[in-house]
Amino acid sequence: MRRPDSIWLPLTLPYIVREPVDGQWGLESDAGNWTGIVGTLQREDADLSLDLTITPKRPQVIQFTKTYIDESVVLLSSKPRPLPEYLSLIRPFEC
Repeated sequence: MRRPDSIWLPLTLPYIVREPVDGQWGLESDAGNWTGIVGTLQREDADLSLDLTITPKRPQVIQFTKTYIDESVVLLSSKPRPLPEYLSLIRPFEC
């Protein structure tokens, strides 16, 4: 993970960069608790996070700053089909 030194160095504030233990961005459980980064913020185990998508439910438990960029372009493609067995000689060269 790249450290956000360009943000913190001018402020001379101490910081610790951590990834969520469960590796998730944040999903709401039936009990109203959250997993991932959102859960870490909800429990106040962290003061802030970078790069979270604003969903309809997340602002109910965490405070977002004003959006300065909203990118709505998404590219999707189908998963490539595996090569047939008779082409196994070139399989090592698949991407």
